[in-house]
Amino acid sequence: MRNICFFTVFVGLAISLNWKVVFGAQVTREYSLQSGWNAIYLDIEPDDSDPATVFNGISQIESVWMWNANAGTVEFIQNPAELEPAEAPYLTWLPGSILSNLGAIHGNQAYLIKTTGACTLTVNGEPLLPAIDWKPNSFNLVGFHLDAAHLTTFDSFFGPYPEFLQSDGSLADIYALDGNGQWVAAAPTDMMEEGEAFWIYCWGSSTFTGTLRVQVEQNGRLDFGEVLSMQDIVIYNLSDAPQSVSLDLNPTTFPLYYQNPPTAEAPISWSPMSGGYTSPEAIGVGESLRLRLGVKRAGLIAGTTYEANLELPGSDASKGSRVEIPLSVTGVDLGGLWAGYVTLNQVSEINSEGGADANTPQDTGSEFTFRLLLHHDGSTTTKILNQAVEVLDGVNYVIYSDNIDNISSENCRRRISAPTFGNFGGGNNLQMTPPGAFGVDGSILEANWTMAADDPLNPFIHAFNHEHRTDNTSYGSYAITRDITLTFGGGEDGSEDFIGWGSSEIGGVYEETFQGLTREDNPGTPDKNEANIYVKGTFRLRKISDIKTLNPAP
Repeated sequence: MRNICFFTVFVGLAISLNWKVVFGAQVTREYSLQSGWNAIYLDIEPDDSDPATVFNGISQIESVWMWNANAGTVEFIQNPAELEPAEAPYLTWLPGSILSNLGAIHGNQAYLIKTTGACTLTVNGEPLLPAIDWKPNSFNLVGFHLDAAHLTTFDSFFGPYPEFLQSDGSLADIYALDGNGQWVAAAPTDMMEEGEAFWIYCWGSSTFTGTLRVQVEQNGRLDFGEVLSMQDIVIYNLSDAPQSVSLDLNPTTFPLYYQNPPTAEAPISWSPMSGGYTSPEAIGVGESLRLRLGVKRAGLIAGTTYEANLELPGSDASKGSRVEIPLSVTGVDLGGLWAGYVTLNQVSEINSEGGADANTPQDTGSEFTFRLLLHHDGSTTTKILNQAVEVLDGVNYVIYSDNIDNISSENCRRRISAPTFGNFGGGNNLQMTPPGAFGVDGSILEANWTMAADDPLNPFIHAFNHEHRTDNTSYGSYAITRDITLTFGGGEDGSEDFIGWGSSEIGGVYEETFQGLTREDNPGTPDKNEANIYVKGTFRLRKISDIKTLNPAP
């Protein structure tokens, strides 16, 4: 009765080019075919659907047949030896023959294959969600996505579903191919096999594809692309008993996470799918489980697509039904305008009576928040801005930080400022160093400038204090040096738990050193009154524009 052996091999993480249709990471199916007729079920989509490519190098292949459900209903089963090329209910591929009318080999499809000798068919491709287009009131040549470690009998698999039962409640007719290439009636107690195709009669309509069904937001896949951060899947239990489900990620390096049920301590939290997932309780008969999944693009290469598969392995409760969900996500370009806030919560105590380290910031009683505005050109240059305006320049929008007072408001789409930062030595932006390393966890950017004595934001300038003026050398203002360090990465504020971290939101630790704010009691003599002031906190930024050019030439 059985005539094939079926193997599954996971190939690994696939990185595809932009033009490639993205599904999931590649897997391999292997079929051990006997001499004569074989009935197989292909549950993956071949990389190349051309039959000459799928069967390339297998000289024993004599013919390949696919039942054409659109040709009408099947009332009786015809033995393969009686088939003729170009017969109405079948599409056929004959190597090198002009009579071939089977132009493509696709997944979720059953095939009859005739060989002149034993051979192995190896198919490389990407997973598909189970799908069967049942022909009502007809025999159907079908197969199922099954796990070889948890197979069951035909009666157990189809018995709970009335569309596969006759009027007396017995199982509908099932025919499997035996070792002699003949269709023989299968007993209800016969075991189903992975990769096998067989005929079964379907009374009326049906959507049955197994005891597990997964619904995704897109057409058969979870493609997060460059935009999406979260998607939901719904897992339905179509078995006749409650069943728990587990999910495995292959490869585990794919940046997929699942959302945990909210609690009083953690309203929203995420766990990496790399460690697997098991439903907290069994899914009842006819019930479903909705699970929110998300990706973190931190560290992904811009424009590169990463692929993986999310697997629901078969179990005794699922009667061997398994599901593979293809996954893909594309790394994003971090170039553009980023806006957010710095929250300072530590400052050094230069006048501490208790002898505290004057160089180490200490916790403050309250927080201080101010705006931070950064622009990255998508390559190597990052700048701190004190203001930016996005305007329509002809047909394209551009961003200016300099000479914006002359820009007409009617062409302005967005204007934003960071008033904590004054004039950067005559300009409105300050370049950070070293080049590159923007937004990547663990990377560090630094900037340094001197706030001039006459800068309007200089704290020594005060319109109502006669000593705070710039025209008197004895009682004038003083220049202030500011050193800023940004260390990208998740912090104690839980920022790394944000599912869009590394793509739509970035941040980390903010540190700044002030020199020149303390009064010099004894000029030229170092003491605690001349010490630097150190502050520390966190910063978080969101991307507000994808425009990577700053201050374009007219």
